[in-house]
Amino acid sequence: MSQVKVGNAIQIHYTTKSPDGSVMETSINREPLQFVVGDDSMIAGLNDAVIGMSVGESKSVTIGPEGGFGYPDPRLCQNVPVDAVCEITAEGSQLASELGTNQLDVWVQARTEETITLDANHPLAGQTLILDIELVEIVD
Repeated sequence: MSQVKVGNAIQIHYTTKSPDGSVMETSINREPLQFVVGDDSMIAGLNDAVIGMSVGESKSVTIGPEGGFGYPDPRLCQNVPVDAVCEITAEGSQLASELGTNQLDVWVQARTEETITLDANHPLAGQTLILDIELVEIVD
């Protein structure tokens, strides 16, 4: 039986939970997630976790911030005047922003009548995640 190695395209079902067991996201009842193991489209902890798995195998792994979405970087938070944002925004809203030629997602952390605090850190930065993973297929 073949096992996952770096460079394989694979399909998995996953459930992401917080340490208290609350489900954050799941692919159950949807199409499996497909990605190439070792590319930078997935967090490092997930890439590492699937290596060596066989089709049909399941496992649960705990991934700290260093293998997940990193630690929050205060330099990625910025206060901007309300009139600098083109959209009507509320706390928790996600916006697309441009930085040079790069597009990035930012989240509205706070809003006053004069300013909006934007945060480009991933919402799960700094968090420990529990991933339940089932390897569905190693794609040829």
